[in-house]
Amino acid sequence: MKGLWVVYRHRTEKIFLSEFSGKREGLVYWRARLFMFIMLYLGPISFLVYIPSMIMSVISGLMIVAVYDTISILVVILIIFIPHLKLITRKILLFACSYVLAVILIFYLGPVGPGLLYLLALSVLAALVISSRAGYISVLINLVFFGLLALNLFFRWVGDDFFFIYNLGAWLAVGANLLMLNSVLVFALSNLIGGMQRSLEQEKILEKALTKERSELIKAKNKAEEAHELKSAFLANMSHEIRTPMNGIIGFSEMLGNNVVPDDKRKTYADLIVKSASRLLNIINDVLDISRIETGQITVYHNPVKVDEFLNEIQQFFRPMANEKNLEFSYHCSQQYGQITLTTDPSKLYQIFNNLISNALKFTEKGHVRFGYELEEKFIRFFVEDTGIGIPEEYHEVVYDRFRQIHNDIHSLPKGTGLGLAICKSLVQILGGRLWFDSKPDKGTTFFFTLPYSKSN
Repeated sequence: MKGLWVVYRHRTEKIFLSEFSGKREGLVYWRARLFMFIMLYLGPISFLVYIPSMIMSVISGLMIVAVYDTISILVVILIIFIPHLKLITRKILLFACSYVLAVILIFYLGPVGPGLLYLLALSVLAALVISSRAGYISVLINLVFFGLLALNLFFRWVGDDFFFIYNLGAWLAVGANLLMLNSVLVFALSNLIGGMQRSLEQEKILEKALTKERSELIKAKNKAEEAHELKSAFLANMSHEIRTPMNGIIGFSEMLGNNVVPDDKRKTYADLIVKSASRLLNIINDVLDISRIETGQITVYHNPVKVDEFLNEIQQFFRPMANEKNLEFSYHCSQQYGQITLTTDPSKLYQIFNNLISNALKFTEKGHVRFGYELEEKFIRFFVEDTGIGIPEEYHEVVYDRFRQIHNDIHSLPKGTGLGLAICKSLVQILGGRLWFDSKPDKGTTFFFTLPYSKSN
């Protein structure tokens, strides 16, 4: 018997809640679940009540009640066991059948029969399993029904002698009390359910806000941890970067102070000291620059820059480094050679080119490094192109992160501060332009950046 009940309950739940196969929460779902439990118990109880009700109806000569009881049982079976019916259709079938049964019971059993209780229960159930509006409509239907009932009692349109045994006053008293209780229960339940719905909505909003806040906290935590790791790596790397040129400066300075050093070696040592000092100065400048950028202390000085002369100077400065690696080193200019003047901050423009070309030479072992510009309608597009190791696609999003040294993650190459590209991007933006790149691993990288330009410059 227990196994049969489990199967019956499982099938009923599957049929009634099939529309909620996904997210099973919210007031609509719980209304559907309540309706499912009502029908779950109404089925077997209806069968138990049906037999004595039929016997009493036949004995009393109330065949219409017996017939409609049979119809009601068939409707209950239809609602419970027929699949593919929408949930709202099942509810409408139950309430329509119950209303008709209540009217029949009232007309044939009077105010002492269960008909009036049916009307009261149906309004409450409508508010519980359909909506508050359905409950209000049900109360209104009951009000209209009792109005028509009062007119029928007065004009005696339909009904047998038993129906008219009770006078108009008795019917009105019973009807008024039922409508009062009906209204109180429905309005109270509707307010209760409305409050529950608002609480659920507020809880959902709060949960969403908490989820968002939790997600943001996790992101902030991850970002902080990443920043901490990057800064730790940066500090460890900086200690190496600073120590190397400092050791060179101190070591070769001590050797210069030694009188036994041959004269031909002195110039070599002096050159190494200058290179080490320049390297150290570049490191310090990078750190100071990123600090000024982060604190918004960068000052821009706009001056006219003759672009071709400027790029010629850059080419002359970097050519010895390119020659040391046997790289082709050249720059591309426009057809209006020597005529292009750009109003910008020359020191910052130089710093951008210095970082981009230094990286290009550093990460290119064969092939070429080229740089130059193209004139566009409202800006100049500069570029630095190399045939070096390239940047893997998975690093494209983080290549501008401060302290990030992409190539050192995947290659054993000389280290740096990891600030060069971050500085370049910030300086380009400060000058009113945009920086981007195109890169393929083992084929090279081309960095582009734009700066505002007009012929009036």
